[in-house]
Amino acid sequence: NQRLGGNSAKATSGINAVNLGAGDTPSRFIEDTTKAGHNSADPYLLSTLAEKSTSALEFLHRMLSATGKNLSLTNVIRGGGHTLPRTFRFPPGKDGKPVPVGWTLVSALQKAVEGKETIRVVPEAEVTEILTGSKMGLPMV
Repeated sequence: NQRLGGNSAKATSGINAVNLGAGDTPSRFIEDTTKAGHNSADPYLLSTLAEKSTSALEFLHRMLSATGKNLSLTNVIRGGGHTLPRTFRFPPGKDGKPVPVGWTLVSALQKAVEGKETIRVVPEAEVTEILTGSKMGLPMV
């Protein structure tokens, strides 16, 4: 895709994450997702999502606050297949309309990395391997 974000930029529902504020747990997240997906989810990937979703959401909050805009994924709804509210989205705009989650996140993150010498954005690239700092001869941050 020549534009950043690919399918993520088209996401509209929100970001699903374990909602500790609602008494959610990674186990419950896995149970709901497994049931909703009729046991079709990859157990390792689902476990990783459940265990790391809260820290991923915290990362997004930090990145969004660094943009200087008033962006926060504080509107939490209960989506299909969930027993608890765990779909995090932006509050509606001043006009009352939903704020597009995917595009807003991609745009904010793009602005956050612009001009950083340590980050190179390569649109239309096919990812075949993810190299970490140690594999690239760089210090881990």
